[in-house]
Amino acid sequence: MSMQAQAERERQARVILGDSERQVAEKFAEAAKTYTNDPVALHLRAMKHAVRRVEAELHHRHCPQFRH
Repeated sequence: MSMQAQAERERQARVILGDSERQVAEKFAEAAKTYTNDPVALHLRAMKHAVRRVEAELHHRHCPQFRH
C-alpha cells in the first residue's frame, strides 16, 4: 500500500506543479500584453532590474562575509 500511496503523492505533486506553471505562464502573458501596450512600463521594469543588479553587486562587495 505504501508504494501506491507514494505514487499518488507524486501524481498530486505533478498536478500541483503543472497548475502552478500554467498560472505563471498566464501571468507572463498578461505582463507581455501590458508591456506591449505601455513601452514606458517596460522601460521602468528594465530600469528596476538594473538597479537591483547594481544593489546586489554593491552589497556583495561591501559585505564580504556573505560571499559564497
